[in-house]
Amino acid sequence: MSPKFDEENKPKLHLIFERIGGTRILTMPLADYQQAKLSTGQETEIMIQDTPVGQVAKKAGAIIAVAEKVAEDYEVVSVIRPADSSDAHDVDKDEYHVWTNIQYHPRFDEMVNKASTHVDDDLIDYISPQTFWFKQPPDSDHHMTYAQLSTRFKVVLNFEGTTSST
Repeated sequence: MSPKFDEENKPKLHLIFERIGGTRILTMPLADYQQAKLSTGQETEIMIQDTPVGQVAKKAGAIIAVAEKVAEDYEVVSVIRPADSSDAHDVDKDEYHVWTNIQYHPRFDEMVNKASTHVDDDLIDYISPQTFWFKQPPDSDHHMTYAQLSTRFKVVLNFEGTTSST
């Protein structure tokens, strides 16, 4: 039988999540994440400065962050920032898979088992009020033009670099 989940298991569980997820995982209280959203719906702008990636995004000159609801407990947050290079694109998109309920992650049971614990009330109390942010490697639309950006996210960028929804 696995040991009870307690304070000592939190760092170990987090490391197992990172190992299985293949990336560093950031956490954010669910209430704060919901509050950072500027609206509700399938796609919404979020106040990136209030998220775990806020400082990095600020240093990179992030233009906008958009959360897209994929499933009830899973969203994709795209952080759009000026392009790193002077190639034929205007912006770069960094992507985070955000689980608002990590229990629905397809490898959750494996994560818990490898952490040598089990699902109990203490574990649920730890994970329930958290969002888990999995950084994704760059994909085919990491580099985008402003036109691709406005088509992809229903967002219009004006020449001053501010945003407005269409």
